[in-house]
Formats: sequence, structure tokens, C-alpha cells
Amino acid sequence: MIHPSVLVLHCGINNICRKSVDDDLCALLHTDQNMSDAENRLPPEMELGNIEYKVKLVNPSSSRLQHLITQMKWRLREGQGEAIYEVGVEDGGQMSGLSDVEMEASLTTLRTMASALGASMVILTEKDVTPRNSTSRRRVVEVLVRKVPESQQFIELRLAVLGGADVGKSTLCGVMTQGVLDDGNGKTRLNLFRFPHEVRSGKTSSVCLDVIGFDYRGKLVNYAQNSLEELVEKSKKLVTLIDLAGDSKYLKTTIHGLSGYKPHFACLLVAADSGPTSATKEHLGLAAALNIPIFVIITKWDLVEKDQLDRVINSIASLLARAGMTAGTKRVKRKRDAVKVINSIASLLARAGMTAGTKRVKRKRDAVKAASDLCSVGTVPIMCISSVTGAGLGLFRCFLNVLPPTGTTGSRLQLASQPPLFTVEEVFNVPHVGTVVGGMLLEGRLQEGDAVLLGPYKDGSFEKVCVQNII
Repeated sequence: MIHPSVLVLHCGINNICRKSVDDDLCALLHTDQNMSDAENRLPPEMELGNIEYKVKLVNPSSSRLQHLITQMKWRLREGQGEAIYEVGVEDGGQMSGLSDVEMEASLTTLRTMASALGASMVILTEKDVTPRNSTSRRRVVEVLVRKVPESQQFIELRLAVLGGADVGKSTLCGVMTQGVLDDGNGKTRLNLFRFPHEVRSGKTSSVCLDVIGFDYRGKLVNYAQNSLEELVEKSKKLVTLIDLAGDSKYLKTTIHGLSGYKPHFACLLVAADSGPTSATKEHLGLAAALNIPIFVIITKWDLVEKDQLDRVINSIASLLARAGMTAGTKRVKRKRDAVKVINSIASLLARAGMTAGTKRVKRKRDAVKAASDLCSVGTVPIMCISSVTGAGLGLFRCFLNVLPPTGTTGSRLQLASQPPLFTVEEVFNVPHVGTVVGGMLLEGRLQEGDAVLLGPYKDGSFEKVCVQNII
């Protein structure tokens, strides 16, 4: 399987596997009512980053509208093509809310701003902040604005899927890419396996890559009704799932996947029926050593009772604390919380260590908030899912949709200006085509027809070759 995040250079291209699966989407809104004052407050707005607070945007003048458009352009640049607007929130973080008329007028202005930049917008969550004993409803709305940078075809994210054997890593990847639930016996994982012994044992021994996308509305795009080419064409954001081996005897392969494919984030899976294992500790240590921000997925939710689930969550919090991440457990329950965790990731990347609290994601608002906090606050989100019943999968899709790319526009442009550096991860010999190499473009740009040096070979020499085709 050849993926958009893995550049392939060759003089021809082999056929790309196609998958037939059901589509899946994440479009529910969640409204909370009668919240306390403490819950009706966000952290103060930050000057940097991709989150913007707006009390209201009602009938701005032409000069004010132009300023707002310029401001949105800045937020999009900060978020590598993604920005989150909190409408009805003061700069200090107080959720004052807007009436229905004011909210519709503000959203109309926001659509005008996005349209002027060629961006799309979609409402992520809606929260009722009506004061007690008031008859006039007031709301806060969270909006995702997305625009693919002009230098890119799509917004790209690479996600490493970690965890011990038999925790459901390949099954989760199969459910996400195929859009169908598992039968409880690992049926959905079969399309990801690359070797016969993996099918027989049910264990991944290699680095398996697959991809999902999100369109301009935030709707999941997978192989349900799309080929890989159609998936890429329809998506504004692509997430490459790097499924890594969980068995300890394949640890070198797992390390190779983490270091060679340079994931932006790591998803650490823990089975609810067994809890953290020695492999969990190993993989957590690898992610921490490589400064890869992580979040935790508890799988097989359908197999345990609440008491067992709580014990597993407490064990994970304790493990994170021992790994140098402050535990301070807090449950994430709504979509807004997931977005908030995500918008926190930049700060975490800037730190040498990984300090974090744990946060349980239970509702869509939590997923949004968690996505925001993952960077700046360093919170480690914890989500519970079942690949058999589908419980929690909507939150996971929402989380990935709003999870922002890492790095800055300046750093990306600086890398693009360097001479091309392409690391070869795999080599294929295609009949009637020739040699095909797959890997990662780390620096510079490559185009068809470019002359490059391939090597080093065993004697240290390089061979001059021509890039004949790229996918």
C-alpha cells in the first residue's frame, strides 16, 4: 500500500490496493445547560496560537471586517491551516454567550471572513450558558476554520499507534480506514497485515501504514466508497496511521517506525481487560525519549465494568506520573474539552520534558478541549473506545479532525528551501517497471525529472538517478 505521506519515487507505479468500506461521520452537536460559573470559563486568550476568542461579530464596518480577515489569516498561519474560533467568549475567557439573533449574525460574519480567504468553516460544539432564572437563551459556539496552505495539497498529520500485543491497534486502524465495526475476532485488521505469518498469528511484525482523511466539513473520508486517489482528492486533512508492532521481539521494528517516519503524535493503546503492561511502559518511554506528544486510548471498553475501567485509568495516571508526567487526573467529557487539549500541543513541543496531566474524554466537547490542551497545557487525553460496539469512536474521529499539525509555517518553509533529503524506507522491484523506493521527504522539494544522488552503498558511493514518477 502506498500512502500520501510516504513519497514514492520510481519509473512507473504498481497498482494501488482498493478497499470497500462503509462511510463514517462525526457531526453531532452537544449542548450543556445550567453550567456553573467555573465551567463557563476558558483560559485567557493567548496572542500566539490558532485559537481566537470573539465576544460578538455583529455588523462590522468594512474597515473592521478587513482587520478581522487579516486576524483570521494570522490564526490560520499559526495553526498550519486550521484555526478555532470561540464565539461568545471574552478575551479573559468568560463565556458570556450570545442571543440567538446575535449568534446568527456573528456566524454570518465569520462565514464572510472565511470566504474572503478561501477557507471553510464548520461548527464543532455548541454550549448553553444561559444564566439561572433567565428566560433569554445565550450560547457559545466553537467553530473550526480550515484552509490548506498554498504550498500544500492538504494538511498532513502522522500518528503512530503504539501499545502491547493484543490491545487492538490493527483492529482500530482497520475500523477507522474501512468504516465498519469489528466482529470481535479481528476481522477488520486483516487488510492491514502485510505478511502471511501476521494473518496467522494476528500480530503485527512490520510497520503498517494506512490513511484516513477529513473533508472541509470535518467528515471522515475513508475507503468505504473511495479509492486512495479519491480519498486524497476529497480530503482537506490527511492522517497517516502508523501501526507499529506490540510484541517485544519486534521492538527494533517499532523503534524504526517511530524514528524513521517521524510521527507528529503517538496514540498509546491500553486494553481495558488487562491494563498497562511492560510493553505499555516501553512504548511510553520511547515516545517520551523522542519528544512525541501522546494521548491514550483504552480499548475493549465493552468487555469490562465501570470499576475495572476506573482501575485501569488510575493505573495509567500512575504510570504517566512515574514517567515524569504530572498525574492530576481530570475527566474529559465533552467535545469542547478535546479541542482545547489539542490547541495546547505547541507548548509541549517547546519543552524538553513532557509534563502533563491526564484527562478523560467522555463527550464531544471534551474531545475538542483535549485536542487544544495537548500542546500548550501538556495534558494527556484518555479516551475509551470499543471497536466492536463503536462506543467512543465518534470522539476519536472528532479528536483527530481538530488535532493540529505541529511546527510553524516558518520552519516548514525553511525545510522546503533546503536541498532535497529523502530517506528510503522500503524498496520494491515492480515487473516491467523497475525499482520503486518509498520513504519520507525530510527536507527540500522533489519533482518528476529531478536528478538526485541515491546512496550511500556499501562502499560509500552514490549513484546519480532520475526521479521518473512521484505518488
